[in-house]
Amino acid sequence: MSKISADKFYNPYRWIAFARLIRFALARQQFSLAISLYDRLLDEGFAPLSCVRARITGLKLVASSAKLQDAVAPLKEVFADEAYDSTAFLQLLYFILCVKKVPVAFINDLTHTYMSIKRIKPCTCSDLIGEVISINMRAGHLGTAQRWLRAFQESCEAEDVRMDATPYADLLDMLMRVDPRNTPALRTVLEDMKAAGVYPNVSIFNTLIRVNIKQERYREAYELYRTLMRKRSAQLMPNDVTFKILLRATRLISQKRRAKRPENVVEPWQIFRDMLECHLHQTEGQPLARSTSLSASSLQTALRTFIARGDYLAAFIVVRSIDFFGFSANLQSYRIVLAHLLSRFKREMKSARHPRERRLVDYFREHLSNGASLSEDAPSSMTGIGIISCLLNESRCQSDNDLYAIWPSVNVDPSSQAHRRRPMQVPTMPVLMGEETLPCNDRCPSVPLARLLQKAFLGSLWANSPHLEKHWEGIIEKVVGDAKKRMVPPIIAPKPEKAKDLRRHLERKEGLPFAASRRRRSARAGWEIEITGEDDMDL
Repeated sequence: MSKISADKFYNPYRWIAFARLIRFALARQQFSLAISLYDRLLDEGFAPLSCVRARITGLKLVASSAKLQDAVAPLKEVFADEAYDSTAFLQLLYFILCVKKVPVAFINDLTHTYMSIKRIKPCTCSDLIGEVISINMRAGHLGTAQRWLRAFQESCEAEDVRMDATPYADLLDMLMRVDPRNTPALRTVLEDMKAAGVYPNVSIFNTLIRVNIKQERYREAYELYRTLMRKRSAQLMPNDVTFKILLRATRLISQKRRAKRPENVVEPWQIFRDMLECHLHQTEGQPLARSTSLSASSLQTALRTFIARGDYLAAFIVVRSIDFFGFSANLQSYRIVLAHLLSRFKREMKSARHPRERRLVDYFREHLSNGASLSEDAPSSMTGIGIISCLLNESRCQSDNDLYAIWPSVNVDPSSQAHRRRPMQVPTMPVLMGEETLPCNDRCPSVPLARLLQKAFLGSLWANSPHLEKHWEGIIEKVVGDAKKRMVPPIIAPKPEKAKDLRRHLERKEGLPFAASRRRRSARAGWEIEITGEDDMDL
């Protein structure tokens, strides 16, 4: 770490920054970074939080032990600390597995030790039991995983506690990852759940949908999704993982030539609308509040899906939704759109043009030549990269007055709106191609990208409907209006008593950008461990 100025060193908020950075590093398994930050915090004379101190102490004991058995005795003292909770113990397990590569038997023994010292009963720590089951499943210890599950069931029965579906969700998830075609094993777990009276949660639905997609049983996957949507409630609500799985499935079906399109298929625009409706239902109509149904990576997945289909108007609506729901576009958002356009330009320029054929590249060439008709002396020699560069330069204006109105205006406190605005720059071609980097971070304004997609939509409509030029304005208005009706759910203004909570939410720190979207350790949207985007997960 480099030296800093005296003004920054004596900043009264420096201790808070250290605490947040350490927590951020721990939550993303950056253990070495967390330990280094903790050591520097002590060197600068700050007193750490008790929870941070307990977590780092446990990690240091493991890191400094040549034999882990020697660290068990001092770890017992750490476990006895009131500040050491189950989340800290889970982080310790991941550290041991990632750094020390210990046998799974040691993990099981250490978990028993922790639970006995804390006097924790299995029925009260479903997350911990689920994680230990997953660890044993990954190591191929199916019998041990089943014993942990039976212990959980017996504890719930003894304490007369309603069983949580989390351990079953982890078991199903790991069975799917090990062998998604092992249908008998999956059916056995589901039968055990039914016999135990465990009601399935959203993670169970997510795993079953993913299994059916893996087995190319798309009809069953969509039927599960429709069932989930019919039964949705405050206790059972589709999350962002659900919608990302379905959006990726639609791309998978379209990419496979032999894949039969199921009769009950759910169109991507309907999945997008369902995602927004679930978000607004959870937040009681507050677009800027946070929910489990909408995330930065789910919007990114929707953008990727519509771009792959060449539906520029739907992609435009997705980009306009990014700011409306309190997120930010990033470099990857621009790269998804521009890579597709560049590929299409190259493909169209390589093919021979028929006399009356209209292509998207022709529309943009005509647009860039100030509306002049395309002819022999027009700038037809301009490459795809040149067209993209010119379009980016044209779209740099961050005023959205010329864009189609998709979302209604919501009354939000102006001071809160100003607090959310951060200086962002429109990326250039060298930045998008990786030759240069943005000065601050990869956040980018969404308005220029939306303007580019609006032009692509107009160009696609112009190329595909040459006989509609006489009614051009009316056709555009109708097409945009129909798309809004399909994809945009109605927005009800928040109740006056909710305005204070909304302002308090807006004054909080912004969410993570797409590049730091939280990837969950399993389909149940649990503990955060990585910085990679969920869109890259394998089905």
